[in-house]
Amino acid sequence: MKEIIKISWRNLWRNKRRTIITISSIFFAFFYAILMRSFQIGTYNVLIDNTVSQFSGHLQIQDKSYFDEQTIDYAIPFTDDFKNI
Repeated sequence: MKEIIKISWRNLWRNKRRTIITISSIFFAFFYAILMRSFQIGTYNVLIDNTVSQFSGHLQIQDKSYFDEQTIDYAIPFTDDFKNI
């Protein structure tokens, strides 16, 4: 096993320019993938926060018949009992 690693290492550096180009391209691709993923997660968080702040919030309490006919008549009024839950 030690011999194979030794031969592989020598083979990699036989053509130094090709090895450096390959290593740098893998590094930059990995760096930009992490950067884009962080932008994506940040954008998702901002979109969720904006949507929640404009509408009813993360949690909405509804009557069972609300889905059949979505009107305000089936909304449960906010009382002091809900504050204590």
